[in-house]
Amino acid sequence: MFRHFLQNRTHASYLWNALVILVSSFLLFEIQFIAGKHFLPEFGGSSGVWAASLLFFTTLLFLGYTYVFALSRLRVRNQIFVHTALSIVAVLGVAYSLIYYQSLFELGVMSAEVSPYIRILVALSLSVGLPYFLLSSTSPLLQFWYGLSSAKEPYTLYAISNVGSALALLSYPFVLEPLFTLSVQEYVWAALFCVVACASVALGIVHYKASSHHAQKAPVHAEEGASSQTLGTYAVWILGGAFPSFLLVATTTQITEELAPVPLLWMLPLFLYLLSFILAFSGRGSGYWYPFWMFLAAIGAFLMLDAHSFQLISQILAYLVLLFFAGVVCHRAVYAKRPSTHRLPLFYLSLSLGGALGALAGSIIAPLVFTHFYEFPLSVALSAIVAALLLSPLYFPRIMSERTIRYTKLLFIVIVVAYASHAAVRGEEAGTITSRNFYGAASIVLNTQTTILMHGTTMHGLQLNDAASKRLPTTYYTQGSGAGRALAYARDSRGANLNVGVLGLGTGTLAAYCESGDTFVFYEIDRRMIALAHQYFSYLSQCEGVSVREGDGRLLLEHELANNTPGQYDVLIVDAFSNDKVPAHLLTLEAVFTYGAHLRDQNSILAIHVSSKYLNIAPVVLRLAEEAGFSAIVVNEAGATELASPSRWVLLSKNPDVFTSVIFAQSNDSETPADAPLWTDSYTSIVPMLFIPELPDLVFWD
Repeated sequence: MFRHFLQNRTHASYLWNALVILVSSFLLFEIQFIAGKHFLPEFGGSSGVWAASLLFFTTLLFLGYTYVFALSRLRVRNQIFVHTALSIVAVLGVAYSLIYYQSLFELGVMSAEVSPYIRILVALSLSVGLPYFLLSSTSPLLQFWYGLSSAKEPYTLYAISNVGSALALLSYPFVLEPLFTLSVQEYVWAALFCVVACASVALGIVHYKASSHHAQKAPVHAEEGASSQTLGTYAVWILGGAFPSFLLVATTTQITEELAPVPLLWMLPLFLYLLSFILAFSGRGSGYWYPFWMFLAAIGAFLMLDAHSFQLISQILAYLVLLFFAGVVCHRAVYAKRPSTHRLPLFYLSLSLGGALGALAGSIIAPLVFTHFYEFPLSVALSAIVAALLLSPLYFPRIMSERTIRYTKLLFIVIVVAYASHAAVRGEEAGTITSRNFYGAASIVLNTQTTILMHGTTMHGLQLNDAASKRLPTTYYTQGSGAGRALAYARDSRGANLNVGVLGLGTGTLAAYCESGDTFVFYEIDRRMIALAHQYFSYLSQCEGVSVREGDGRLLLEHELANNTPGQYDVLIVDAFSNDKVPAHLLTLEAVFTYGAHLRDQNSILAIHVSSKYLNIAPVVLRLAEEAGFSAIVVNEAGATELASPSRWVLLSKNPDVFTSVIFAQSNDSETPADAPLWTDSYTSIVPMLFIPELPDLVFWD
């Protein structure tokens, strides 16, 4: 890639196009992070909101490429006119937000009575719809114009556009999010968008003037210099984009749900996916040994997946190598079938269609169709088959006869499908019932002594099966835990008729503390978890005053306040972590004020569960308590008994005397807020809170 770049450094046009494409791709990627952070507190973390956001950005990206294709059917002069008109409208809208210091997203505010799915689609469309649409079209359009005006192949610019996306991916969580509030991010993004939009129009005019007189007069879709494409070529373009995209989603799900729900681990597959585009379209590695060595690396990684004795980091590396191999091979095959500049818009339209289909299949269809994580072995098998079909005509005729190639492909496909089928059923253990939706896979593990609820790799509750022990609270909710102590204090100080609210249901274990006359209200976002808690566990049925309200806990509490029906809780418990994932919108200053408004009086307790293998959230909550006027203590439970699991809670109360009770003796951790950042709806960053555990030695088997 760098050699190709250096060869073009003398051409100012190439450099300007590369710079504008780089920045536009950076902004295209970054606005998705910004929009997600902006809308999360308003719409919550429900699966429908997530699916609507994915549908919006995927569809608009495809429409941007469709726009470029439609534009390419016009004369160059008309292309410039249409694109300039759209750019002016978009820039005026964004400039209005800049001048009046108004959030971009205030343009999309709708009544709360409207369905949240419709609201978020309309909000995104009215706020960033046109800017996102124009940014998605910038890279293919500038490549098209550059190719026409310079008579040079523009495809290395696509590699540069993916460099911009990769820079946004790496810089946002580690630089932009920790250093800048959401309002600053929006303001800088809007300013850069105006610059990019104006620059793209200027470059279009430059390309128009650089074109020949014939190119200005004749339709661009004339067949001059364009090679004819067959149905097989279109299939390569679409499938070569679909399979790596599908495998990206499957790999991310596999390593973050099944292996290690480490924060920000999802970035590695996405970065490698972008890197595969960069390498494939850089023009390097054209020799047949290049994919051959990639193929051998993938085979080695594939064989590692079936070894239970491999250590965690080795398995993660194996998954990532497989993803990278599939991406490079498929994208390289697409690059090998690239057309002349005149067909470039159709080429990118087909590639984006494949990418969109793969992403939607992995993100939306797979969770609805599969009860287990079958899509990873399926995607590995399909990608390997596609790789064999794509690679063999490109490289193997140099070293094999046609007949040998045919039988080798057949044998390879049979082996891969058999191996992947074995991997798909390997995880189905006896006595385990698994269900799956947008929130991940939940498993019920049945044995003679206990019934256990697992969410991914994290245990979310356990109940003993014998009748004498069914009401015992277990795991993170024993009497020595923060929640147990908070409920014990409320019982000791208030007696009967407790009013308790709980964000997050799990197995409903906290209902074990329910007595006659008590009211326990659970808020749960995942409908499936409600069904599992009722079907396989008896905690809820043993509490007469229990109720479960479906939806995002914070939004439901805010709705109750808006209707003047606060919970008046003696104890309000926030326990909505999912497989070690932190719902940041539940841990902001605005959220704590909402919780405080639902407490009965100064002696009520707000209990927040902060146990995590990867994040130290306690200082953040202590800082929130300090800012919101609460006294707070940290309660650590060592999990010394068979029923108890190690847990960490932060307890908050308006009355500091509450924590002088003997119930909290020897439970107060000495931790202080120190320099913990203040999390608000406009600022959250998990990077400063990350634990840096020691990585295991790279031993491939014990």
